[in-house]
Amino acid sequence: MKKIAFIIEDFSDKGGRENVLATLANALCEYYDIHILCVTQKNDQIAYSLNSNIRYQYFTYFEGRTRERFARSVFKMRKYIKKHHIDCVIGVGSSTFMLCTIGTVFSKTKFIGCEHSNLKNTFYDPLERLSQRMGAIFSDQLITLTKKDIGNWIEKFPFVKDKIDYCYNPSEIEEYKESYDMNSKKIISLGRISGVKQFHLIPQIASQVFEKHPDWSWDIYGDGDKNTVKLVLDEIKNYHMEDKVRLMGAITNPHIIYGKYSLFVLCSKFEGLPIVLLEAKQHHLPIVAFDIQTGPSDIVQDQVSGLLVEAYDCKQMAEAICKLIEQPDMRESFSNHALDNMHLFDKEVIIEKWRKLLD
Repeated sequence: MKKIAFIIEDFSDKGGRENVLATLANALCEYYDIHILCVTQKNDQIAYSLNSNIRYQYFTYFEGRTRERFARSVFKMRKYIKKHHIDCVIGVGSSTFMLCTIGTVFSKTKFIGCEHSNLKNTFYDPLERLSQRMGAIFSDQLITLTKKDIGNWIEKFPFVKDKIDYCYNPSEIEEYKESYDMNSKKIISLGRISGVKQFHLIPQIASQVFEKHPDWSWDIYGDGDKNTVKLVLDEIKNYHMEDKVRLMGAITNPHIIYGKYSLFVLCSKFEGLPIVLLEAKQHHLPIVAFDIQTGPSDIVQDQVSGLLVEAYDCKQMAEAICKLIEQPDMRESFSNHALDNMHLFDKEVIIEKWRKLLD
């Protein structure tokens, strides 16, 4: 049985890439000996449950600067890979590509780099940019989340054209078939509260929406760094939205709350392939999202299952939300078509593609 090691920064952090990793690892452990290796662990427990056959290891506690944690981890990880005769490592997110390169160089271990955002994400720091470049040079295979991001990689690193492919995030589309609540007057946004998700724009958008529709409200689920949370709270106060926009904190199983809402809104500046949009579609929620470079347009069929709005235009976003509030027939139609393209993200299809990559 082949031995596969997924490399991730921190599997105790709750987010899209950790969710996807758990889904992939739990499915692939039927066919491979799966290991999950983490640079660090910030929280006491891992974010998502794993099959008991999966081996989990982290190398440092969450302390010190990123470079210090990296230095402490890299040789421990290389030793682990050698000791356990790992056949293939998969770097989950381009920030791990440097670690994977050093961990596999001058060995027979294959290195697959799996990008979980997109190449043009401006939130990457210089170290992460260097890590991307090392992945481009030294990986045996590169995987992006979308076709469009393949073009970004080839444009920047032309030499990767013969070793790059894309693979969507998997979704278990059969699990949550429920009726859409036409009477709900609540909007939901969900994700890690970080700068790239732009939750701080929600109070500004909400102030325009709720001026026309004061009987509606907006809930934000997730947690994040204290500074970003404070920024969101400050914006809620600045726009006098304390009674309308609520920070609900993190939730372990979001599937239990989607059915209470009428719309899902995504305000991100950058995304890879946002798992929250797949979850929202599973629950038949109409979606309004910024039409950023990758992600929403791969999942949301504009004017069919949701509305794509010019990126970062808060006025257009507010107008789109108002349009759906004021046209319940459109909302119902979008809800009815939510699953139209979900076969593209079917878990079994995605797992089969990964098996072909690994065999």
